[in-house]
Amino acid sequence: MRNNAVLTPFQSLGSRRVCRLEFVILSTLIGLLWAAIPAQAQRFKVGSFVKTSGTVSVDQAVAHGLGEAPKALILWTDAKSSESFSAEVALSFGFTDGTTSRSVGVASQNGVTPSNAARRLSSKLLTIIPPTDTSGPLVEAAFKSWDATNFTITWNPNTATSYVIHYIAIGGSDVSAKALDWRPAHGTGNKAVTGVGFQPTVVLHAHAGSFSGELDSTVPSLMLGLGVMDFGGGQWANAVTSIDAVATSDTQRGQQTDAAIFDISNALAVTQKAAFTSMDADGFTLNYSVALGVAPRMISLALSGVNVHAGSFSKSTSTSVPVSQAVPGSNFTPAVVLLSSFQDVVRASPVAQTRIGLGAASATAAGSSAVADKDASATTSTQGLDKTSKAFVKVNNATSTIDAEADLASMDADGFTLSWTKNDAVATQMLYLAFGQLRWFGYMKPITIDRTKVGVTGTAATTLTDFPLLINCADANLATTANGGHVTSASGYDIVFRSRDYAICGGVLESPCQLDHEIEKYDGTTGQLTAWVRIPSLNTNAASSNTGIWVYYGNADVTTSLENKSGVWDSGYQGVWHLKEAYVAAGDYKDSTANGRHGSGLGAGNNPTQTTSGKIGNAQSYDGTDGITAVGYKGVLGTSSRTLSAWFTTSESVLPVS
Repeated sequence: MRNNAVLTPFQSLGSRRVCRLEFVILSTLIGLLWAAIPAQAQRFKVGSFVKTSGTVSVDQAVAHGLGEAPKALILWTDAKSSESFSAEVALSFGFTDGTTSRSVGVASQNGVTPSNAARRLSSKLLTIIPPTDTSGPLVEAAFKSWDATNFTITWNPNTATSYVIHYIAIGGSDVSAKALDWRPAHGTGNKAVTGVGFQPTVVLHAHAGSFSGELDSTVPSLMLGLGVMDFGGGQWANAVTSIDAVATSDTQRGQQTDAAIFDISNALAVTQKAAFTSMDADGFTLNYSVALGVAPRMISLALSGVNVHAGSFSKSTSTSVPVSQAVPGSNFTPAVVLLSSFQDVVRASPVAQTRIGLGAASATAAGSSAVADKDASATTSTQGLDKTSKAFVKVNNATSTIDAEADLASMDADGFTLSWTKNDAVATQMLYLAFGQLRWFGYMKPITIDRTKVGVTGTAATTLTDFPLLINCADANLATTANGGHVTSASGYDIVFRSRDYAICGGVLESPCQLDHEIEKYDGTTGQLTAWVRIPSLNTNAASSNTGIWVYYGNADVTTSLENKSGVWDSGYQGVWHLKEAYVAAGDYKDSTANGRHGSGLGAGNNPTQTTSGKIGNAQSYDGTDGITAVGYKGVLGTSSRTLSAWFTTSESVLPVS
């Protein structure tokens, strides 16, 4: 007798005991579309350009380098013309999704008494304002268009001065982006923001402090807040202020890693603080622990379909430059890293001095801005700089001096490495947001699961939860590259399964989500694949639509298994033995569940023999005296209810059962 799986699990469910085995789909459920489709990676570029000069409306085309039309742009500048310090703060940060643009601009004038400082929220991609709060914008850039080569912006109003502008361009077929503005509720508690149209992977926030007016208006005092939050709960935020029309300059800063929105007052008090709660089907939710009495206007850029990680680290204190500093923790190789800091060590509360830096880098380009606005000065002292040669610049002084600056040395498998080419001995708290690809695969195929073949006829349930789906097919495209296919690993390691539907993913936040899978058998010569895939939510015959997933394959960077075998089989399975192994020693018959109840043969002369002619992959052949024992499992004795599932065939015309 040949046997594929001897599975004898049980699980207590209240007063009922259920015994489960390897769950096998008993009818044809899969429609596999055989045409291989090149998979689209997410794409990221960092760059800088010089603003077109002029005093009238003018279009400027900027080559972005993505090779396809972007899905989102992020821009920032301190409106400087070279990499040297110059007076004034004129910091601007903005973004667009190609339809909607939002930006915040702040300014503080140098060498005056009383102080001149202002802020503005705009419907344009970038707003660069003068420090006098009544004169309107100095320069604004409106998004016009983008294509596979350029993005085009319209400068209006414009100025004859040429500024350096930095950008991050994000593209890819899996990427969704939405720029929006919104207002929190009056008071503490949860605030759900809707209207995004998808479930975000990451959200970037910006605000102008207590600004509660309409877009495209300028008000007194510099107030700026930046923040991010990712789907895994990583978050950070910082804020700076500089009060307008005071005889002695009054400037402050603060930074937190347990909030995505943060704001402070000139009394060094926290005036707004909101932490990530959830990414939702149509937006996101924040919890306000500190709220203003007004409803300030926030601007946000929500993205999905990208790999992201928000984190923080303390800058190296070594002054023996260049200083290499590895920053691990992203769990993927970033393509772009966005860096920010309030230029101080970790602080529980706001402190004096307006200081903030913002920069980004890829493997080939970098761009950074840094500004400083001195506190308690009879005459204002403000300065800043923009660099296209550095990933980040630290300026924590009022003397136009660089304290530290860094290049990007490398993007690593679990983060990135900075090279501090100038450094001070201060453990500055650094913030970062790493962007990366959802593992790049060269090809993908859609798999459609026919709902009419799922579930019992007449069932009321529209979905099955955590269903282990059997994928059993032979496809020449799934052969290894040496055999004319596209899989690069001889073990099939670069074959994974994903869904692009959040409902199918069971509400997980990454899009597309990677599904737990186990490869039972792979033949790189023929492309024969036998795999089990956990479908978090599988539509039944009572549903109105089929379930669709994708198989991705062809990634030379994948050299180890991406399987999560125990994730396929939930806690209801007491044991899942595929019986595919050639037996050599005790424990060779592997249990795929987290229980680890691996099986052993009965001993010499009584061990079954491996055969390749199983119903599903390999199997074991028994001669009547052979057997297998499973470590730590008592078997199926007793009167409790349980379920067993196995495939077997016998040489006997009549199978005796006892």
